[in-house]
Amino acid sequence: MILVAGPYRSGTNDDPELIARNVRAMTDVALRLFHDGHLPVLGEWLALPLIGLAGDTFAARVSASILAAAGLADLVTTSLADYHALALRYASDRRLLAELKMRVAACRTSPLFDSRRFVRDLEEAYAVVVARSRDGLVPDHIAVS
Repeated sequence: MILVAGPYRSGTNDDPELIARNVRAMTDVALRLFHDGHLPVLGEWLALPLIGLAGDTFAARVSASILAAAGLADLVTTSLADYHALALRYASDRRLLAELKMRVAACRTSPLFDSRRFVRDLEEAYAVVVARSRDGLVPDHIAVS
């Protein structure tokens, strides 16, 4: 996940046209990153939520995985029609969008952003893989707690 952060309100005096210009510039960067297979996140520290579209591409799988890990699996859609409908739903309901932004902000304390836990789990996974190899076992799926 790559955070595309920028002071989208900076230097705008809350002028909607200037804010829109800043958001378009951030969006342009995000779309290039997405095209290259990364999951860009617009906004400062996940201030603006994402909607994912499930699919077979790397970016689709990664975005669905990250949203699920963040406890936001309900933001993953399965069709362009559903994607569009969900985006319109949030865009047209300020209360619903505010609730979603609070959920997204709460992700900062989720396992998704717990680097120490990630490293510990990755090291544990490596140890299991090495132990299986030393025991002559064939590669298989593993799980860590």
